[in-house]
Amino acid sequence: MENKEPGIHFGWVAFLAAIGVVVTYLAFWGPFVPNLGDNAVAVWQSIFTNFGVGVFSAAVLLLFEPKLRRVITKTVSKTVTEEVKKDVRKAVQADIEERFASLEDVISSRYDDMLASQQGLAKDLVSNFTHERVMKLFREASNLSALDSQSITVHGDAAPDDFLRVRFQLRLPDDVPPRDPYTNEPADPEQLALHVSVIPSEAHLSAEVVWEPGQDFADVAMALAAELNFKRVRGIGQKIEWGPILARLEKALDVAVNSSMKTEGALALDGEVIAFIEGHQDWYLTADGLYCPEISYYLPRQHFYPKTRRLGTPSATLTEAPPVETPQGVKSDTEWKYVFGLAKSRFTFNGYSY
Repeated sequence: MENKEPGIHFGWVAFLAAIGVVVTYLAFWGPFVPNLGDNAVAVWQSIFTNFGVGVFSAAVLLLFEPKLRRVITKTVSKTVTEEVKKDVRKAVQADIEERFASLEDVISSRYDDMLASQQGLAKDLVSNFTHERVMKLFREASNLSALDSQSITVHGDAAPDDFLRVRFQLRLPDDVPPRDPYTNEPADPEQLALHVSVIPSEAHLSAEVVWEPGQDFADVAMALAAELNFKRVRGIGQKIEWGPILARLEKALDVAVNSSMKTEGALALDGEVIAFIEGHQDWYLTADGLYCPEISYYLPRQHFYPKTRRLGTPSATLTEAPPVETPQGVKSDTEWKYVFGLAKSRFTFNGYSY
């Protein structure tokens, strides 16, 4: 219900004004009062005059009181409202800034936690080389797009000169189709398995073993040795030194993860890491090309693509990429030939890129 403002009290205004006028008027009749001295006349005249003027002033104030009240109320209300608004704005702004600062701190803390956890994925891998640890590492590296085809390759001998490679890959077993033939649903990621391969220069004679959960890696190494011996590629007497291989694997995975996250101090490698070759110098083969950070060398993968020339006929003539000279600063021609051959085998096949 809306409150009605009080109006002007005209009766009281008239009454007070009349009294004020009468009393003020009587103040001038003092000299006509008998036996009243001059001093007394002056005193009573002053009293009556002040009282009359006061009452008359009260009448005037009462006449304008509603208007004055409205003006004062609006002024005070406006002032208070502005102050309240200002205080509310300050409070809201402070709350927003506090909330934003709090949210920013939370996000920054999450970043730091993620970096800390991901940066240490491959730390001390060799000393704890279990199926569970390696499987977790490969899954995390895959989530970071650190590895090409969830696979990484390192060389198998101290001197990389016979093209012996060791590859670790997370993929579906050969007897598991990538999609269900009836529902066309993708295969369950839990079916992914760790495949360990030893690949000699004759790739068709490679040996591969699935590392089963809970299985000791020593059993995997011996199974690979038995298969290589059976294929007469490498005899049991020609031991594969797994210690350096696993150390290279740890380093390669660490570089791949940090390069993908672009952490401070990480190597600037474009593309997912495919292979790592450690010798007189470190070489990295990625999906983007061949890198040797020590001499700032980079050979893009496009170099290996075949060149096509059309001679005005529907057929095309394919030409091999031009030869690449040994880069300046390379310490071993043998290593260079090894890594260049590895890159060539990855990016070309019978003259066609894949």
